[in-house]
This record gives sequence, C-alpha cells and structure tokens, in this order.
Amino acid sequence: MTTQPNALKLAKQGDAKAIAALMNQPLQRKGITARVGFSNGCLWVILEGDRVPDQTVMVRFIEIGVSRLEIASLKSLKIYGRQAGQTYPDWSQELSFNPSSIDPDSGLNSSTFQNFSPSDYADPVDRVQAATPISPPQPKSNHAHFSSITASQRRLMSLLRVLATIATLVALGSFIQAFKQFDRLFHQVLANPSALIGILGSSAITLLGIVAIGVLFRRNGSSLHSKYAKRAYTRLGFALFINLALRLMLMTAITTGILMPRSMVILPLFLTCVMLWVIGCCALAKAKGYHPLWGTLGVFLLDGVLLLSLFPDKSGIDRSM
Repeated sequence: MTTQPNALKLAKQGDAKAIAALMNQPLQRKGITARVGFSNGCLWVILEGDRVPDQTVMVRFIEIGVSRLEIASLKSLKIYGRQAGQTYPDWSQELSFNPSSIDPDSGLNSSTFQNFSPSDYADPVDRVQAATPISPPQPKSNHAHFSSITASQRRLMSLLRVLATIATLVALGSFIQAFKQFDRLFHQVLANPSALIGILGSSAITLLGIVAIGVLFRRNGSSLHSKYAKRAYTRLGFALFINLALRLMLMTAITTGILMPRSMVILPLFLTCVMLWVIGCCALAKAKGYHPLWGTLGVFLLDGVLLLSLFPDKSGIDRSM
C-alpha cells in the first residue's frame, strides 16, 4: 500500500491515482468521490456524489488543493460535477491553471491536498464552505456545452436517427401486414410456430425502433469519438446506399423475370450487404467507446445498427483519461 509521503511525492509529479487518493480522503466523508486523469498538461477531475456536488465550493476546493501540489507540467484544470450513475455532468468548469495566481493567505491552507494527514484536515470541505460565499444553485447545463460537438458527430447522429426511423418503419410495415392477415396466420401458427416468431419479432423490433428514435433525439453525440464518428458515418452511409441499390436492382430483375427469387446470385449480394453493415457497425462501436467486436451485430443489418445505437455513449472524459 502506498504510504502518505509517497502518495504526496507522486501527486506532485502528476500521478493521477495519487492525486485522486489525496482528494478522496476529505471528500468521501462528504459522500463525494473524485476521479482524476492527467494528460498533455490537463488535469481532469470528475466529482460524483449521491447529490450533485456544489460547483462553487468544489471548484474552489480543488483549485486551491491542486495549486499546493505545484505540478510543474500542469497547464489547465477541468472540473466536472455529476450525480453518481450519470454519464453527463450537471456542471463543468475549465481553468487556465496558474499556481502563482492562488492567494497563499486565502485561509484555506489546511484544506489543501499537500497537507493530507487526516488529523490536519478536521473537515476541509466545511472549511472551504465557510471561506467561500456560496452562489445560488446553478441550472443544469445543456449537454451541448459539455464538450464541443464536431461536424462528424452531428452527421453520425443524424444518420443514426434516419436508420432507426427506416428500421422502425420496415418493422411496423411487417407488423401491420401480419395483423391484417391475422386469421390466416393464426392457423399457420398452429401448424408452423415459426410464423409466431416472425410476428413477435416484428413487434419487438417496432417497439425497439420507437425507443431508439426517442433516445437518439435526446442525445447530441458529444461523447462520440470524433475520428471514428467520421468513419462510422461514411461506412454506414455507404452500407445503406449499397443495400438500397441492391434491393432495387433485385426487385427490378425479379419483376422483369431476369432473375428467379431463388437464384444463387442473391446469396453473394446478401453477404455483401451483411459485410458492409458489419464494417460500419465496427466503426460505430469504436465511436461509442466499445470494442469493435460489438460491430458483429451488423449481421442483423439495420436491426443490428438499431440495437447498437441504443448502447450508451461512453463519456468522452473517461476516454480521454
């Protein structure tokens, strides 16, 4: 187990785990947990609690505590507060960090992370609250302000909404057709249970699509990985175009008698569509912060995209850390 002097030494060198350990000593007594990441001169601090941590109090506490560590490579400090279990922060604040700008006579010296002994802390958060005027509760910030949204993130979200709508309409059409033929299908179900599976499947996909549309219109894509979002948009868009083109070509060929419905030509074309959807879904999985193997859901074509779209986007902050 790391000793306190070692933790302090590591924290001064910018070790994220050591900084988090020093922060959590006083904060956890208040029901708040700090998660810390440090890269490229930027220190990320995510504060989580059963209730949303107070922005004014926590920003002041973290800023002064970090300044006492005198981390030479520190250039900026980003602090986020959110309720435990939530993906997006309720508030965020970014500081261009300059340790020399902190007043050494602020009266908060005993609340800093450098003096991390429990006996020295007494109750540092209360001390910060007493020394810092507390502003009225801030309104919950819009998720769009959490991080800048790139063009590729916006385009991918728009495409996912379109794909979810198409998948829902296709499933709804199958469900309505089955419902209209209910009397005949009822007898088919008795003789062939696979007909019941088809009816239940179209019903489930319709419901899933409605849920996905609602979820996708509530998300803005700010937590998507920008580079992979661009790839996912391009590959899913190409898969959609090829899928529609091949369907139109096959319908025309079968209607005019050029191809038979059971022609062996159809199988390689179908496999081509599956491959393109899988490739697109692999990029989508990476854009959402998951392993690309989740892209194998693309074997279910549009339904696979629909299901993968419902996966929660992993926080851009977590990925940066």
